[in-house]
Amino acid sequence: SKYAPRSVLKAEANASIEDFIEMLAEVISKSGMDHIVFLHDDGERIKKDPDEQVDKTYIRYKIVSRKPLRERKPTVRDDEIREIGVDRNEQRRVRISAQRFTSIIQFDILSVNYKQNTEDMNFLEDVIFSYLHYFKRRGIREIVFEAQKTDEALDVYRERFSVKSLQYLIETEKQYVSFEDI
Repeated sequence: SKYAPRSVLKAEANASIEDFIEMLAEVISKSGMDHIVFLHDDGERIKKDPDEQVDKTYIRYKIVSRKPLRERKPTVRDDEIREIGVDRNEQRRVRISAQRFTSIIQFDILSVNYKQNTEDMNFLEDVIFSYLHYFKRRGIREIVFEAQKTDEALDVYRERFSVKSLQYLIETEKQYVSFEDI
């Protein structure tokens, strides 16, 4: 067959939004772009001494929304799995339920000037789509560019930084495992 077997197309893990942020931070930290500081906390504020020279680019994020995709509650994906390596009279049935979510994540890029900001915004876009296979393999179902926005809430930073905001739609799936006696 010219297509990969189904097992190859499955993710190796189940990833949350927080897992995605950690993966992205790791990729950025290993990129060699030492002037970029990725802030890990949702909506973290940048505290800089006004007299200090700005020579870094800061990328922060915030979760704009997170909601169920189709299912309003977890639905059963598989309930015919039985424990392996356990005596038949002690086996339990494993039931896997899951629920898919879509989230909008906004990345705010704050740089020393417009040119640097544009370069770093393009870098972030390239990283997200260059490593799409990695994120999907690790459990992120989908990543789609949603919009570039001007966020007025960031006006306080515009005196010292050039600011751009990108929004991405991220699709995740949360799985629940339960055991039932047979």
